[in-house]
Amino acid sequence: FPLAVTLLFAAHPIHTEAVANIKGRDDVMNFLFFEGSLLFMFKYVDERKIKFLCFSTLFIFLGLLCKEIAVTFIAAIPLTLFFFRKLSIKSIALLTVPLIGTLGVYLLIRSSVLDAVTFAEKMQVINNALAAATNESDRLATAIMILGKYFSLLFFPHPLSWDYSFNQLPIVSFSDIKVLFVIFLFLPLLIYAGFIIIKRLQTNNEPATHVKQNILAYSILFFFITMSVVSNIFILIGSTLGERFLLTPSYAFCLSVAAILFIPKQNTPLRRWKWGLLIIITGLFSYKTFTRNKEWKNNYSLFLSGVQASPNSSRAQSALGSSYREQAEKETDRTKAIALYTQAIQQYKNAIAILPENTEALYNLGVCYYSTGDKANALKVYQQVLTITPEYTNAANNAGVLYFEQKDYKTAQKYFEQALKYAPANADALANLGAIYHNLGNMEMAIEYYKKALVLNPANQNTRNNLVKAERSIGQ
Repeated sequence: FPLAVTLLFAAHPIHTEAVANIKGRDDVMNFLFFEGSLLFMFKYVDERKIKFLCFSTLFIFLGLLCKEIAVTFIAAIPLTLFFFRKLSIKSIALLTVPLIGTLGVYLLIRSSVLDAVTFAEKMQVINNALAAATNESDRLATAIMILGKYFSLLFFPHPLSWDYSFNQLPIVSFSDIKVLFVIFLFLPLLIYAGFIIIKRLQTNNEPATHVKQNILAYSILFFFITMSVVSNIFILIGSTLGERFLLTPSYAFCLSVAAILFIPKQNTPLRRWKWGLLIIITGLFSYKTFTRNKEWKNNYSLFLSGVQASPNSSRAQSALGSSYREQAEKETDRTKAIALYTQAIQQYKNAIAILPENTEALYNLGVCYYSTGDKANALKVYQQVLTITPEYTNAANNAGVLYFEQKDYKTAQKYFEQALKYAPANADALANLGAIYHNLGNMEMAIEYYKKALVLNPANQNTRNNLVKAERSIGQ
């Protein structure tokens, strides 16, 4: 049984993102610290040595420092003790106190470090598609559907994607068949787990009885507890769905599958074919993990696979466009560069078609138009960006450059000043505003802005040369 759990966990493709993506390092460390805390809590219960309790709380603290979803472990550890040790509810509650105390210490440190940091900024749709819900009912229905998606990825991890943002998983209501299916799937599981808890309480919490039922009930509750914070049901997080979030909850899947295969009540077909089934499952999982790892080779391979797996994701389309754009910027052959820019333009258009307010895709579309010589469309796109997000300073600066090239200095000045309104330390906008005054003959103002720009970016040789010319023109 433990070998089966280990093989399933080692082979599961859902872990690829947490391992291959540097962002997933916190999830990996968080899971390891949870396992350490759980191990030492068991040691304390079995041997009653205080050092083990200290180690258990230390690992919880380290987990919290890695990732705040470690708060779910404060519920998962007592749950584990309830199912796998013969302890009274009172004893389990007392063992939970140091864990809660550790959380309190962490929160005190967090409040002193972060101080008055707030999250007043409205959640953007591009980060979490649930922000597009027009009412709380639809937001909750969509979150339940997404939780069902998480659940299904444990059993059938294909296709896998680095991104599931808007509009790969569209907003749905409680009348949607997918939401109803998830509810009618989860309710019996939770009822079953509740029934097993009652049964254990009636048998004086004896872990030796009904072993398989205990493991299945524990796995169900462990999945929901460890998914609670990232599920978007209770709070909105900065992601619609992330495969890395399943690293810890997948432990429940591995436990339950191993229990079904290796702890049968009698000589059933599952028992006779358990090793064959395990080999088939781990073989398929290993193959998927192997092929999925290749997709994480570089940005291009990852973003291309993302578009293939999540074609309705605006962010995935935009990311692939950026990969083509970056290749074009490095390409020395002009013909090849134009071809790459053309591919990038198409991907950005796909992203904008899905989410017209995707200002990053719009801005980069303008960059690509400008790079191919289509300055009219570039200006149009920059203006569209500024209509949606007036504080997009790079778009304002670039629009100003285009008007500057047309010698429309008055309009160019308006855009440079708009950039500086939202980013006073924008060295490019300062230098460009200096160039405006330079061309208008106001050398004193030109020199002032050139000097401000050079303070921020002393390596800009073009600005330095312009400053020298301006100073010479007035005899300085």
